[in-house]
Amino acid sequence: MANKKVPITHRALIQRINRKLAQDGMILKTARLYSTGHENTNLGRYYIVDRTKNTLAFSHCDLDYWGKRVGVLAEWEKLLDEQ
Repeated sequence: MANKKVPITHRALIQRINRKLAQDGMILKTARLYSTGHENTNLGRYYIVDRTKNTLAFSHCDLDYWGKRVGVLAEWEKLLDEQ
């Protein structure tokens, strides 16, 4: 039981990341799906916008990586698989 990780939903992690990024004037966005079910391949599923400059800061963002990078995803937490 010592190696059990607490599951975190995508929505919860996105909110945590956005609260942290807001301090720097940025926001994590989710790309809309095309009618065929494919994401926007130019941006990836998740991307970050710099709200102060109104420009794309990062594309093809990985939630797990960004959660750890900004310090909102602890070692005992894991991102639930998206369904």
